Formats: sequence, C-alpha cells, structure tokens
Amino acid sequence: MMIDPFLHAWDERFHILVAKNTLNHILKPTLYENPILPYDYKNWVGNHIWVHKQPFPIWLMSIASAFSGNTEWVYRIPTMILSTTGVYFTYLIGKKLFNRNVAFIAAGLHSIHGLILEVSAGRVTTDHYDAQYLVLIEIAIYFAISNSKKSFKNEIIAGIFMGLAILTKWLPALIVVPIYLIYQYDKKNSLGLIKGLITIVISGITIALPWQVYSLINYPLETKWEQLFNSKHLTEVIEGHAAPFFYHFDKMRMLYGELIYIPLIWLIGDGIKNIRNWKSNISIYIISTWIIIPFVFFSIAKTKMQGYTLLTAPAIFLMTGYFFWRLIELTRIEKNKFKRIGYQIIALLLIALPVRYSVERIKPFNNPHLEPLWSKQVKSLAKVTSPSSDNVILNAEHYIETMFYTECTAYENIPSQNDLNLILSKANKVYVIDDNHLPIYIIENPNIEIIKYQCD
Repeated sequence: MMIDPFLHAWDERFHILVAKNTLNHILKPTLYENPILPYDYKNWVGNHIWVHKQPFPIWLMSIASAFSGNTEWVYRIPTMILSTTGVYFTYLIGKKLFNRNVAFIAAGLHSIHGLILEVSAGRVTTDHYDAQYLVLIEIAIYFAISNSKKSFKNEIIAGIFMGLAILTKWLPALIVVPIYLIYQYDKKNSLGLIKGLITIVISGITIALPWQVYSLINYPLETKWEQLFNSKHLTEVIEGHAAPFFYHFDKMRMLYGELIYIPLIWLIGDGIKNIRNWKSNISIYIISTWIIIPFVFFSIAKTKMQGYTLLTAPAIFLMTGYFFWRLIELTRIEKNKFKRIGYQIIALLLIALPVRYSVERIKPFNNPHLEPLWSKQVKSLAKVTSPSSDNVILNAEHYIETMFYTECTAYENIPSQNDLNLILSKANKVYVIDDNHLPIYIIENPNIEIIKYQCD
C-alpha cells in the first residue's frame, strides 16, 4: 500500500510537502516555502509557517527523505516501521495483561485492520498522524504497566513516548496516566506511585514542552491561532465534520465488525459486576479505561472524525481476543449442542468480519497502485519548468502536488491583474497552465510562459 506512486488528497499531500520543505530548516515547518502572494496565516491549506499539527511525524518524514530521496513512498517509511512495530506491542501488552493466546489473536487483528493499514499508507484523512499516534501511545502504555526492578527506567521511557505522542497529536495521549495508576495501584506504596507518576509526567513534559515554547516564541500568530482552532473542535463543528453523539460507537461496527458490541457490553458488564474485587481483574479495567475514556471524550466533542478514536484500537483488539478465548472455553464445557455451535459461530465471526472489512477497504485484488491521470500530468510539469521556489506556476488545480514535484511556488487559480503584477515583480519566472480558458491579460503578457501538461 505504501508504494502508491502519487500523493493522497487528504491529508497526506500537505504533510509530505511540509516534510519536504522542513528538511532545509527542521525547526521551521513551511507549506509555502516562498509565498509570493500575501497569505492568511489562519488558512492551513495555503499559509507559510505550518503549525497546524504537532511536528513529530513531519520530522520523521523529513529525516527519511534525507536518507532515501524525494519519492512518495520514502516519506511513508517511518509510519510503516512504527505501524508494524505496533503489532508487536499489541502482542506484548496482550501477553502481559492476559496470555499468549489472547495476545496472538489481538496482534493478528491489529495486523489486518483496514483503517490502520489505510492511515499507515496515507490513503485516508489524518493518515500518518493517526497511525503513529496509536503506536506511540501503545509503547508508552506497555512501559507504564511494567513492574520489574527497572520500574524507574520504564517510567522514564513511558514518559518519553507519551511526550512523543503529544508531539504527534496532542493531549489525548495522557490516557497513559490513568492506565499507569490503575495498573500500579496495588503494586506500589503511595510514595512509590506518586514518584512514578511524577517521573512519567516530567519525562513527557521534557519531550513535548520545548517545541510548544519555541513555536510560541518564533511563530506567535500561527501558534496562538492553531491552539484556539484546536480547542474549537470540542465546542464547534469544524470543517463540516458534524455527527451525532453516538457517531464513534456507531462506527465501531464498520471498523471492528458488527459483533464488536457483544464483547464491549460484556467488558462493561464484567467490570461493573466485579467492581468490589477490581484488583483481581486489573486487566479488564485497563482495557476498559483505554477504550471508554477516549470514546466518551470524543463523543462529547462537537467535531467528529473516524480517526479520533483509533488510539483505542489495540485495546479493542485485546478485548476481542480475550472474549474470543472465553467463547472457545465455553464451547469446551458447554453440553448443549446448540449453545456450543452458537459460541463457535460468534467466535468465528469476531475474526471473519474484521477480515472482510479489511479486504473491502484496501481492495487487494484490484490494481491499487494505478496512477491517476492528474498525477502524471503534474509530474510532467517538471519537464517544462525550472525547479526553484522563486518560480511560480499559476492555474495549478493540484497546487500542493505541483509544488512537491516541481519545487516551484504554485497557485490554484488565475490571479487578478494586480496580483499578477505583484507576482511578476517578485518571481524569476512565471508559468501558467493552459486550460483553454486563459484571460487576455495572461495570453498577451510577454513575461509569462504558457505551458501544457505533457501527457493526456
């Protein structure tokens, strides 16, 4: 999936262009490397300094391109590595909380999950950010629930990865904290628990805070606006992403299979039933916390997108794996033939339905790497333009991709006469893509080179 020979529309093309530009100045993320025309710093799809999201995935993609070149799939390598690592950590957490059998089923579900595969390959909205966020939180949780003699070291590591998760997609990464407190509550005395918590928090702050301060000092307008914009997701519907309160719970059936509600209801019921003896069922409460807190939080938020709750996916896989083996155990002791068959069917469908959804999402039997015409057309512009951000390409429908492939500054539309004069005064060369509808003031201007795509 990662070798698609083009940039995906939302949001990968923006992330990869910023990563490409940022390689030249790692602490200055830019979308438009050289904005010729005035821009609105509030417009994240057309501004200069790009702090619309936290920088860690951008840094990883930039580093990957430094070693491997400027090809689309190269920018996907960090996410591919992290996403694959996530499968292993799902297994490790499952083995620690339950047993090898549960861990194996959970890791298997993780490895074939359609949405995780899609975001890891950059094919759908929020792409690499959600894929990396999930794994960083998962690694932090694994070390947070370690109870070895090296607990101080593990708490530092947990804090570091929590900090990296905050540097990826902000504060929901703090889900690590309640999970740590639940797991370690009866394993440490009060002082040890407080020390461990402080260690995790300070380690996380040490990683995440410097960029927040640096960004606020160096890019105050953009940073303050993005902080306000992000907070509005809780109280307002942003960019048309409206949905009812139960949106995320409804989406579960499409992401994890229609029967996912059976283990979820069982999980909640089992937790309520054993509330007085919760210490003996600690694994259930960790999984419940990992799932319920994010789901409730993002259900309350006014803006809703399917990727928001993806950080709970490993917990859902573990819940499914545990319930699967509970069903298998019931089939071994159940004497009623029809009940035994019912348990077996449910167990089978818990695995088969997610596999079906994965196949439907990633379409492995189609030709997934067929390059669209627009991508070939944009790449062909590199043959007729000089690669420089001081050169401008106008009338570029795919302006982000045009900047990536040509290294020129690109604008989507034909500018007004006044804006054109400004561009001509600042740019070395000005190109306009001919769509057979160019205005006279473009056609008759001797300082403009009219170009066409080199393929059709």
